[in-house]
Amino acid sequence: MKKILFLTLLFLILLLSLSMDCFKGTERRIDFSYDPEKANADLISKTDLSVYVDSCNNVGIDFKDNKLYLASDKKVFQFNSNNLTLENAYNISLDVTYDYNITSITHDDNYFYILANEYDNTKNILRNYVLKNIDINNISNIYSYENVSINKIMKIRYDKVINTLFSLMSIAPYHPEDYFISDSEYYLYIVTIANNLLSLFKIGSQNSFSRDNIQSFCYYLDRIIISKWGDDGELGISGSINCYNDQDYYNIWDTKSASSIDTSYLGDDDFVCIYDMVFDGTYLWCLVNDDDKDAYITGGGTPYLLKLKPRWRDY
Repeated sequence: MKKILFLTLLFLILLLSLSMDCFKGTERRIDFSYDPEKANADLISKTDLSVYVDSCNNVGIDFKDNKLYLASDKKVFQFNSNNLTLENAYNISLDVTYDYNITSITHDDNYFYILANEYDNTKNILRNYVLKNIDINNISNIYSYENVSINKIMKIRYDKVINTLFSLMSIAPYHPEDYFISDSEYYLYIVTIANNLLSLFKIGSQNSFSRDNIQSFCYYLDRIIISKWGDDGELGISGSINCYNDQDYYNIWDTKSASSIDTSYLGDDDFVCIYDMVFDGTYLWCLVNDDDKDAYITGGGTPYLLKLKPRWRDY
């Protein structure tokens, strides 16, 4: 009799636990298993970057000659992309009045271009710099851009197909505690350099290139790859990485992407906010934080490098 009562009690406790889990699931999407079919990508590896950076929200990544470059704070880290062993750590020196942060890195056939943002004592951005390096240690030129109304350059990428430097900019006020605020609008700009000054030219009309929640972009051959995230409320954060077989920037937003990755299925809802990425032709390398969940992006948590193999049709 005691055994029957014990089993009955155990069964009731189990039912209660399941019902509570189900109720919790209605509040938000909780952890679920990585699904390569729904994600449309294979997750090759996930590497903890916390020994190098505190967070990925102000970090840039680049790939050149089988090397990965991680730009953050006042350093650029060089890794062997085959085994992710650290090969070099370069200190980037910039003479400013207050402080600065390295946030992005890209390259053409001859030079690296490193983006640095100078801050004042209240952490507002004073001006942007692009450092043109023959190699990481050797700065050839420093180009500056100063405009207090739209100096929110987030990422830069060099498009080697048309030999042009592009920038992703946010026109929302900068908030260091909340890097991607919900009312941000993002624009792609052509960046030209002349007489040690940067000039920015917005692509498209004022309205057609206003895009909420664009996080990062990169190029490969004649393709542009763009990552986005969205707030799904109770479901948490959704996200996607879209590949376009077209670099007609005036029309790309009105065309359907050639292929995409549903980042909502990359392990759980921690891994849907891509702070920066680079594609080497086979693998897509993405920077993420593990606290990007509950429909909020705080920029905290453990920073990770994801190595993805997209299941794109034309690769």
